Amino acid sequence: MRRIIILIGILLVLGALGYFIYLNNDKATVHFFRSYAIHVSLWSIIFTVFVVGFLSSWLYQLIFHPGRLVQRTKARFLRHQKAKRGQRFQRFYDACLRLDFKAIRQSYNSIKRAETPPLYLRVEQLKCQRYQKSSAELLETFYELKQQFPNNLQVLLPYQRLAIETKEWSLVERLSQEIHQLAKDHPYSIDGMRLVHQNRQEWEKSIQLEKQLLARFPKSLVSESLLAEHETHLLKGVQQQPKMLPGGTTKYLPGKSSFQNFHQVPITLGEAKQFCQSGQYYKAANLLKRCYEKTGAPVLLDELEVIYYQTGKSEKLMKIFSDLQKSSVATLYVDLVVAKIFYQTEQMEAAIAILDKVATNHTNVPLLFHVLNYLVASKRENPEKQLQSAQKMLDSEKLLDNLYQCKECGKSGKWEAVCSQCNHTYSYVYKETVL
Repeated sequence: MRRIIILIGILLVLGALGYFIYLNNDKATVHFFRSYAIHVSLWSIIFTVFVVGFLSSWLYQLIFHPGRLVQRTKARFLRHQKAKRGQRFQRFYDACLRLDFKAIRQSYNSIKRAETPPLYLRVEQLKCQRYQKSSAELLETFYELKQQFPNNLQVLLPYQRLAIETKEWSLVERLSQEIHQLAKDHPYSIDGMRLVHQNRQEWEKSIQLEKQLLARFPKSLVSESLLAEHETHLLKGVQQQPKMLPGGTTKYLPGKSSFQNFHQVPITLGEAKQFCQSGQYYKAANLLKRCYEKTGAPVLLDELEVIYYQTGKSEKLMKIFSDLQKSSVATLYVDLVVAKIFYQTEQMEAAIAILDKVATNHTNVPLLFHVLNYLVASKRENPEKQLQSAQKMLDSEKLLDNLYQCKECGKSGKWEAVCSQCNHTYSYVYKETVL
């Protein structure tokens, strides 16, 4: 703006001078000696005075203040160079935003001819090459750059993100440790190690790192995306190590202040497996029984059946099934599991008695009932009943997705720990039409 104003002022002065010369067209006569004289236009004299004055000021600055003149000239030159450099960098960034690979190469080469490109520009160029090079080539290029610039976060951070994307977990672990050494508890370091432990299914270590991120960055995009998978990892962790979650440690989860109650079934299954691994089968069976009486989850009966065979068909385990048949939570599935056990232990009469009781009390029955009828008929060599059971097995498949009903809202479907319609926990029971 300043230059434009100066240029306008000069043009106005020259225009006024030209107008003055046009009106007057005067000449000045300069006498030197005797009769020798020269005639000079008035405008040329004025112009000469301006030029001489300008040169005199520069000469004065050069003689009396040479340092100031050099600094002023150097500053102008540096401003010009800086503007040119900024233009080159801007062309490079614009090309990167457009992903114009030809323009990226040309602008980068122009920077390279003028100076050594800064490290962040080299990293930015490598990021754009993800659309041109394979993962192996990119990893190799980043490795070479890391060798040139060791212990530099500008290289390590994008290198680690690339390793995560390509699932090179040993490399991710190594880079995360290097980042941690340079910047303790860096979010990239924590996230990288979290993913490494998650890949190894070391859920307890992964959960601890996730809790660090959730505590440090609450109400952030990071915590929002992490919470979606954190709860699943907690369930896997407590199944590996049930004692990992003492009471009250999950209050940081929104809406999950009582994690044990909300996920009672998977936690109970995890604890039961721990008891079984230590040989405490009866303790595990009683734990599963108590949980079934509270939740009615069919998977608990399946686990009880597995423990029954692990204990060598113990009578104590069979008594637990008998107690469940007589309890207030007795369901059709309990009877069918007991009938299945009787069939597999060659107690055909007991199995038939239970199946007849089920057929008498219930009009619609699940697939397991017809399968057991088919197997019993096969054992007794009754082809007519086999054929009838096989036909009913085909017809009953349509009931598989409609066996349970929420006692709170009446929604029908498969068994769920939390009703998707009314959000009540463990509210699914067998439909009366099925039972």
